[in-house]
Amino acid sequence: KILSNYLATINGLNDEFCAKNVCIANLEKAKNDLELSLSEHQQWLQNANERIVQLEECKIANDAMNKELHNEMDKLSKMVVLDLKAALEAVKEEAQQVSIESIDELMVKLQNTEQALAEHPKLDDLIYLKNENENLRELLNDKNACIDNLVQQNNDREWSLGEHRQWLRDCNDR
Repeated sequence: KILSNYLATINGLNDEFCAKNVCIANLEKAKNDLELSLSEHQQWLQNANERIVQLEECKIANDAMNKELHNEMDKLSKMVVLDLKAALEAVKEEAQQVSIESIDELMVKLQNTEQALAEHPKLDDLIYLKNENENLRELLNDKNACIDNLVQQNNDREWSLGEHRQWLRDCNDR
């Protein structure tokens, strides 16, 4: 009778041990699945961060080009104004002394100066660059929102993984 009690106890413990092994196997599978998911999300986050760096570099380059274009336009505007003032003063001085032929030459110079001014960057180009810059900012904001979403998902998965680890520890402690 004692032997049968021992055998029954051993069988009961064996069944309990098997049940715990199944529980541990299920928890390990869930843990592995979560770790795989976590690594995928980490890769997505890394890719998103790399894209952000690219977009920020592009924005910096656009800002620099925009600033350079503004500086070039200011410089050319000053040069044209100075050239026109000089041409007008020359016309005033020479009008009294120069014949009609020299006035025609000055008109050609003035037309050449006006043509050079017309060939420089126009306001439409600057507006296009400003709009492109705004579009890039919107894209950057969208990407930042996507990254925030991925970070939140990652945090949720890490929290869930922590719960599963605690459950596994609790099962192991029993």
